Amino acid sequence: MRETTCALLDNLPNELIIQILQYCSYKTIFQFSSTCKKNYKIVVSSISLRLHIELEVNGLEVVKTSTMNSKSANSTSLLTLKELNLYRDAWLKPDFDTPVERPVGHPKVLCWKLHNEAYFKAYSSFAPQDYPDSLEIITLNWLSPPPPVSFRTKFQRFAVDPGQNLAILVAAIPERPNHIQLHIRSLTTGQPHPDAERPELTVEFDFEASIYANSTVCYAPEVLESVLVIQLNSEIRRTYEILTWDWKSGRLLHRISSRIGTCASRFISSSHLAVFSATAPSQDGRLLQNIALSLYDIDTPPLHSIETSSNLSVFNCPILDPAIMFQFPKLRDSHSVSSIALMGNSDPVPCRTIYTSSVSFAYSRNVTLGLCLSLFQHPTSQNSLGGINTFRSFVSTSRLLDHLDRHRKSYGCPVVPFSEWGAHATRWFPENEVDLPCSQMSGSRYITAKSGPNDLPGHHYLVITDFNTPIVQRHQDSDHLLTPYSFKFTREGDHVTLVNMNRSATGAHPPHSDGAPGNNNANIIMTLGSDAPSTFDAGFEEVIVSRLPCRIIICARPEIQHDGWLLDGNRIIGIKVRAFVHRY
Repeated sequence: MRETTCALLDNLPNELIIQILQYCSYKTIFQFSSTCKKNYKIVVSSISLRLHIELEVNGLEVVKTSTMNSKSANSTSLLTLKELNLYRDAWLKPDFDTPVERPVGHPKVLCWKLHNEAYFKAYSSFAPQDYPDSLEIITLNWLSPPPPVSFRTKFQRFAVDPGQNLAILVAAIPERPNHIQLHIRSLTTGQPHPDAERPELTVEFDFEASIYANSTVCYAPEVLESVLVIQLNSEIRRTYEILTWDWKSGRLLHRISSRIGTCASRFISSSHLAVFSATAPSQDGRLLQNIALSLYDIDTPPLHSIETSSNLSVFNCPILDPAIMFQFPKLRDSHSVSSIALMGNSDPVPCRTIYTSSVSFAYSRNVTLGLCLSLFQHPTSQNSLGGINTFRSFVSTSRLLDHLDRHRKSYGCPVVPFSEWGAHATRWFPENEVDLPCSQMSGSRYITAKSGPNDLPGHHYLVITDFNTPIVQRHQDSDHLLTPYSFKFTREGDHVTLVNMNRSATGAHPPHSDGAPGNNNANIIMTLGSDAPSTFDAGFEEVIVSRLPCRIIICARPEIQHDGWLLDGNRIIGIKVRAFVHRY
């Protein structure tokens, strides 16, 4: 079949072959280029195909080009490819130079988000200062910040999309315990958004959804283009609701719900929502022992015929079934789920700009999901308090979507056991990092910090781990490891050195990327391939084996302690509670 296809293509002009390959995946293009020297030359000499490959490998798409209308398509592709390579290479060997400090001011920050080169700080402008009513925007690119915006209403959580001049406010109603309000506002004026037909939505539930009546409930709004997702979750009461809306029309699209579990949700593309959940085996069950990661197709037409209204009771709405469910291994009877979470804030949301120069890029999908899982080991005696084991798991969404494609024609919701998907789609680590609530996923990268020696409690070492399989495989050479990484600290007087304890596949210690270990800009770089699995069995009935490739960069220069680290486009952001952010 392959030979027949190549024979047919041999009779076509190169320009037409290139146009056909533009509709193929990068893997198919690689296969085509490996068939003969002629086809290899077609691929490597085509700027548009090279750009197509790099965009797909990095999970990116082009948002705009400033010269698109003034230059030829080939010149535009060349400019875009150069910008993409600069952005990619900067993350391969980050330059941890002297940070720029930006004050984020006063008054007290009640909640915040980092989006599109700006820090959005919610604060209260009038008493009681229990919940915010205003937003202040601190730009990280030295542009003059806009004036603060007052919404003149208290809210508990918010989401923003600067590209749409949009702010979504989630507010509890003190005198109505089963209700919440959604305010759809302009990010510049604080007034109702001009594109919203129903800028205030009141939603009724069949449980206490107001934070005033139920302090255990958590709100999590997220917006992607015209779709708004609102998640309400109460771990203590084993209740969650996820609602998707068309915020412009005010129409409810879908409902995801459970009364026997807890969850965390995240967009992975404009058409799919990922829900990480832990549920009890039955309605009468007390312990959360069933763990799953489900994908929901939010592009499907609504299952209800409820009339669009500014006041809506959702408990009679039908519940959307998953498009596919990925099971996790069964827990031992001695363990149950204490808590679950998805790492990071809502950035980068798919389709939203994450880097801008002469060209702007956005993630076409969420490349990697970061999962947090805490397991409680039940007491074995009256004198035992039990214990908590916490893990972080990183999941390749491309492998999840591959499974979804293979099950497209299945009847009902396909359920995929961990033995069929988990080993090559995940990489698990025990939670031995510094406890940073702000540690974050961005695309395929995760940033956190390792603590220094016990006698230097104020120092951290930044660690950036990339789980993009094509990138890892492309750049694994002398730094490739055969075992999970480890390191130690050596000290001579006041000088502390971070020492890599691993042997690479070549038998040598993986090198620093720049200079010697004492160099302030030195980084330790290591890769773990699928041939270096991580294994553990704490709390599960079977041994967890995970093989998702990853590339680890450790900055060998210690950083002063921060309260959290985040990634934003081409920046590393350090958060300090003393009203400062540090930008690299």
